Amino acid sequence: IDNLLKKNKVTKKDFKVVIHAAANYKSHEWLPERFANVSDYLIKRYKAKVIFSGSNQDTNLNNKIIKLMKYKAFNFSGTSIKEFFSLIKEADLVISVDTSAMHVAAAFNKEVIALFELKIGYPKIWYPYTNKRHLIVKGKYMKNIKVEDVLEVVDNISK
Repeated sequence: IDNLLKKNKVTKKDFKVVIHAAANYKSHEWLPERFANVSDYLIKRYKAKVIFSGSNQDTNLNNKIIKLMKYKAFNFSGTSIKEFFSLIKEADLVISVDTSAMHVAAAFNKEVIALFELKIGYPKIWYPYTNKRHLIVKGKYMKNIKVEDVLEVVDNISK
């Protein structure tokens, strides 16, 4: 993953945010325009390098989000599992829907913002097991989570 980061001019000193937007269940996914707004905020306010992760099947969703953005982000979907783990390990912050990325972030003791919906998700059981977790749960639907909910957590972490 070091070579991929270097190729994209992402350095060790950069504030790296990995966003995992895709899930196996569409009900677990958040709105693409909201991910785009959060990403733009991170880049503008914190000069973050925003990197979208996922499998090959997540490439289209990640590209859709990136096209909605005003600033440049990176789509690293389709990496190997080893590269995916390495990417999370290099991250300063991980923002993820209810999927494996939040658990990998927890395993590396990374700051992780996990977005849950209550209709199908079980945040009381499946939350990321780390003291650096920040759960955002707003009712039974992902659309109830607002951009401001995520930005508030980001700003509190960054203090």
